[in-house]
Amino acid sequence: WKKYQKKTAASFKHEKNCPNRDMQQAYRLYTLAIAGSPYESAMNRLKAAEDLPAQARWRLAAAYILCGKSMIAKELMSVQGQKDKGTWTDTFGDSLRDNAMDIETAILAGDMQTAMSLSAKMTENWNSDMSGTQFCAFASIAMKQLASFIGSAALDVKLTGSSEEHVRSAESSVPVELDPSKGHLQIENLSKESIWVTLQTRRPAAGVTAAKESNMKIAVTYSTVSGKAIDPRTVRQGQTFMAAITVTASSRDAMKDLALSFPVPSGWEIINDRLMGTEEAQDNGYSFKDIRDDKVIWHFDLARDEARTFSVRLQAAYEGEFILPDIKCEAMYDTDSYATTGSSATRVVR
Repeated sequence: WKKYQKKTAASFKHEKNCPNRDMQQAYRLYTLAIAGSPYESAMNRLKAAEDLPAQARWRLAAAYILCGKSMIAKELMSVQGQKDKGTWTDTFGDSLRDNAMDIETAILAGDMQTAMSLSAKMTENWNSDMSGTQFCAFASIAMKQLASFIGSAALDVKLTGSSEEHVRSAESSVPVELDPSKGHLQIENLSKESIWVTLQTRRPAAGVTAAKESNMKIAVTYSTVSGKAIDPRTVRQGQTFMAAITVTASSRDAMKDLALSFPVPSGWEIINDRLMGTEEAQDNGYSFKDIRDDKVIWHFDLARDEARTFSVRLQAAYEGEFILPDIKCEAMYDTDSYATTGSSATRVVR
């Protein structure tokens, strides 16, 4: 691995307007430093490159710190420059992922004031839709490192809403049940250290969730195997039928790394043609299809204004009333692009 990393680092050439490649090289050199085999000549070449993006400079600074050259690192960190706000396509990152990496660098540099400031910025921009694996992983690493430096005093918090509650605990995280009908909560931190508050909500019951969309649209139709439309709210036990899900891009740009999840009610079963030895068409419109007991997930890309339809064969297996879950498509690394049908209910009758 070290041999490959050094060979790749040696062949790297800086090119203007290619920030992804600079970021990759900086991270490559950082990993070599972590592994105890720093490639300082390559580090020096990257440091001398013109128009090096801020994200790459800070990651390169971390490599210099690990080599014991903190002065060079601080010089890199002090250079003023606008950070790229877009998604780093080749590294599956975004501005929040880079923010987490910068926290790591600040901690390595011993600059706790900057680390705390960056962590506050990251938590301010955090929301419940954050699901990118890169961001979650690097945020977890950075906050774990930060926690080891800022202390671990016990929580001491007063909550005032419809009633008053005093929370004292040596645990680093304490869940508190809230009554959503009250609509107001005041939080007072009585400890000597900063606290962070995360609001989590439970999924509403069937029929309550509404359809939502941003940058894409989703439509679902149900039919018999012969193509006659049916109502999914009532199906007969033993009936075999089809579901067709159409996803349409409505953004100005092409959409990459989309995941379409089609969960089925507990009373329905997915007919997996793969188990029957049936081969799917070569041009199937997706890069990966995951068939599970309770859902089917397709992974694919969409061109601008493109629509794509995916089908699944189903059977109404068990009599009763069941939740018809919402069907959702989302861009895995862009939380602003998604579409969901909303949930409802279905009955399987004899």
